[in-house]
Amino acid sequence: IGTPSKPGIVPRAVENIFRMNASNIYPQPALKLEKGCACILDDEALAREENMRQTLLESCGGLNADHELLEKTITSEHDFQTIVQDEVSVFIWISFVEIYNELVFDLLAPSSQQPKTSQQMAPPQRKGLKIVTNDGKVFIQGITSVYVKSCSESLKLLHWGLQHVSYASTSINANSSRSHCIFFIDIIKYYSTGVVVDVSL
Repeated sequence: IGTPSKPGIVPRAVENIFRMNASNIYPQPALKLEKGCACILDDEALAREENMRQTLLESCGGLNADHELLEKTITSEHDFQTIVQDEVSVFIWISFVEIYNELVFDLLAPSSQQPKTSQQMAPPQRKGLKIVTNDGKVFIQGITSVYVKSCSESLKLLHWGLQHVSYASTSINANSSRSHCIFFIDIIKYYSTGVVVDVSL
């Protein structure tokens, strides 16, 4: 993902997505992908999602300065444009997983352990998630999806998740990550006609 002064492709792509949809992002997490299908959340589910979202974002304290520099760098190097879209609401959700020893782990789970120190070599004891299908749609069962309203919120959660990545030593590097991370972005568009379009990146 690079550094605040030299951002990589993920921060640039996230900034472009939010700049493009800036005028249509819905203020509440009212529509979500569940088991591969877009579902409208009832008031109770919406409140749960909002509470989890706030809890996770509050856990990302202390990262504001880095994100301000990162966003300043990106905007100085790109001229991302907002696309005017009439009668459409946009819902953006992110998820972040790690594949370690052929198991899938949730990096945004609220119960994740505290960030590791460089001396902690063994991976934490965590429960692996299952990859399943539903009517031909593949998804990770039980994965944490967080509703985000800005590029800054997305990147804060990205950095927070990276602090929970497993590390194991190799013959080359004593603090080398031997895992693979996947950062998911689900974009759902709800049109006034009732048509729902979802794109997963």
